[in-house]
Amino acid sequence: MIGFHFNRSVSTNLKLNGPTLAYLTQPVDTTESITGVATFTGIATATYPSSTGDVIEGTFGFHWYLDNTEIFNSSGITIVSSGNISTCTFSNIPTTSDGKLVKIITDYIPGASESNAINDDLSSNSATLTLIPGIQIIAQPQSVEVAAGSNAIFSVDAQLENGTTEGLSYQWYIDNQPITDSTSSGYTYSGSGTDTLTVDVGSDVSIGGAAICISVIDESSPAASTTLSDWNSFRSNYPERPFWLLQPTGYSPVNLKLPTSYENDPLANYPQTVNRDNGNAGLRSDWFDMCNLSQATSGTSISLAIDNSGSTTISQVQASLDLFLSKCSSAGLVVYQVTMSGERWAVDHNRFLPESGTTSDKNIYVEVSHPQSFNSPLNSNTVSMSVVAPRPIVRFESYTFNNLYQSLDINFNNNSSYTLDSNTFGSTYSIIQFHSTEKNNILNIGMYASKGTNNNNGYSGGNGGFSTIKFTAVKDIEYTLIGISNNSSLFLYRGSNLIACVGAGGNAGTSGNGGDGGGINIPGSDGGGRQGGVGGTKINTGTLSLSGIYGSVYENSGIGLYPGDSIANSPDGGRTISCTKGSYWIDQGIAPCSDNSSSDIKFVNVDGTTITGSSLIKRGFKPGYTISNTSGLEINNGGRGGSGATGGGGGISGSGGGGGSGYTDGSIIVPTSVLGGSTGSSKIIMRVENTEFIHFYDNTVRPARTTSLTGTGNIVSISPQGTTGGSPGNTSAKHYLITMDADYSSLTINVTSDLTAAGRSSDPNMSAASIQKQNSTQWKVWFVRGNGTSNTFVREASIIGNI
Repeated sequence: MIGFHFNRSVSTNLKLNGPTLAYLTQPVDTTESITGVATFTGIATATYPSSTGDVIEGTFGFHWYLDNTEIFNSSGITIVSSGNISTCTFSNIPTTSDGKLVKIITDYIPGASESNAINDDLSSNSATLTLIPGIQIIAQPQSVEVAAGSNAIFSVDAQLENGTTEGLSYQWYIDNQPITDSTSSGYTYSGSGTDTLTVDVGSDVSIGGAAICISVIDESSPAASTTLSDWNSFRSNYPERPFWLLQPTGYSPVNLKLPTSYENDPLANYPQTVNRDNGNAGLRSDWFDMCNLSQATSGTSISLAIDNSGSTTISQVQASLDLFLSKCSSAGLVVYQVTMSGERWAVDHNRFLPESGTTSDKNIYVEVSHPQSFNSPLNSNTVSMSVVAPRPIVRFESYTFNNLYQSLDINFNNNSSYTLDSNTFGSTYSIIQFHSTEKNNILNIGMYASKGTNNNNGYSGGNGGFSTIKFTAVKDIEYTLIGISNNSSLFLYRGSNLIACVGAGGNAGTSGNGGDGGGINIPGSDGGGRQGGVGGTKINTGTLSLSGIYGSVYENSGIGLYPGDSIANSPDGGRTISCTKGSYWIDQGIAPCSDNSSSDIKFVNVDGTTITGSSLIKRGFKPGYTISNTSGLEINNGGRGGSGATGGGGGISGSGGGGGSGYTDGSIIVPTSVLGGSTGSSKIIMRVENTEFIHFYDNTVRPARTTSLTGTGNIVSISPQGTTGGSPGNTSAKHYLITMDADYSSLTINVTSDLTAAGRSSDPNMSAASIQKQNSTQWKVWFVRGNGTSNTFVREASIIGNI
């Protein structure tokens, strides 16, 4: 029997095949906004084939990942999901997240009658998170103390967090006000929109604060009402000036008739008792310290009135006055002295004096901006610029041939002298330069060439030559020393020109002493022994040429020579050249004796590398070819000759080497020069001379009544001549006889106080109208007031002797 079997189908609502997931919106590459956030979005969908007619019943779960690590809601991450949409927002994003990949994974959560999605846990495309880097200040501006007449440079080193500087902009602020490249109140600004601001401070910029007033008086004879009127008038006109009363012994403050307004004035100090020293330095009082003048800014005006009426006279406090003037000068304070008018201690200070009345400090910062940086603009630290009176500062800079650099500044207000030797920078720093940074300085330099080496047999190397020289180091002009680092002869150049040389001592041989080196204009001496090396010959002032001879120590060295130059044969010494001839500058077409540029430049080393840390000054030195090693080569246990303008010859058969010679081009003063004299390593000892005179009279204005007339520096002596008026050049008219320390060709004289010697006739245009040379060292000088018709004795002037 044939039978048929039928299976019955059972009806069900279960969707056996799950839906398919897809993304309507994928996360895309996103850059952080200017507010510092970045948002990524994913929109998912789930679908069944249309033929089935099935309907989506489930929901979506979202999982966000940063570089394949799942992330969750936390500080800096906010995830919001609703329906089929999910967003992930980053804020306060660390720089380490820059460039990381962001993705979302969608998980389908099926309904009760559904299966999982057939492609469940669907991953989106990866999108890149890009940060707008913040601004970073790597190096902040630094506070600067600058002299009037010089410039100050402020710089900032800024970048974006990704290390780039593209798009950065700068705006400098002075005292919270944006500035432009312009000139205002004596300050000239340049680079106001760059990373480096240069401020040129005019020489006429006011420095120092309010003038400080000091009266030396024991009693006041006018009525109390007069004293009160004097004081109130003074204080009304000059409310910022501190006031000090110094009262010689024997009286009490009640004798000064102090007004109540004085006693209540916060800037008026209670009278202090001072000694009547009668010119005895052991009894003097220190007015400078008593009035706290160590706190006064350099350049501050000091108004000094001294009673000279009878019960007190200037002679009774002369030693104290002299100490006071000396300490004020050292501190850069400008004293304006008058003889008190009729025991009225306030009235003489009620006058114009140079003063700013406000601080000379300026607050400076820079604003750094970027159009897309989240922390733009970013301000630097605020720093200060303090303007001071020009100081006697000399900057030393040193260089190695592989471009290492060191520098140091010496302020001769704080150092009476400074010694420079091979220990200062080290033996590898073969080029040492110096220049005056804030003003022209009269330099007094002791030049010590090195002693020759001794021999173990008991023979001594010759002493090095020694000279003292003096010249005016003009501000920002380059001077170069060769021979310090290798303990040899010393060569000093102004720009490229050799201006001074002292010869080194010759080395000892096994049977003879070395010869002494010569100071400037002195030949070296011969070495000891039967065949001692010949001492370097003297070269007359200013007669060196551009053709030179290396010492025979360079024989067979293969050193390159310029046409006209040569190498001496053993055992002869060589001869140096008048100007340096380093190839870098010569190849630029710069003549050997010329400046390297018409403008201020930084130092360029032998290989053409500009030393970025070096000063921007007038330069001429051409490193790499100086023919400064002029030593003669020793033969058969002899001593090597010493270098110098001409080198000493080498000793033969155990004899000593000759000493090198000294030289000058004639552009400097040479007060001292000796053969030998230097018993150690090469060095210089530098001093700065302040050449000025200060003249105080009593109120009769007669030479016989001079109360104080002092000269410093190059001034040996100064005395007033004549007693009457008259035209400049008239020997009966008031003038000065000045004795200088050397035979100068001319004098440069500047009046530095606008008062006469008696403290009268304030006139900023007083000048030296006639300067007459009397003999090699003496001069007569007539000063006139601004109108040119009335000659006078002046309060203070500076004098520079010109070669």
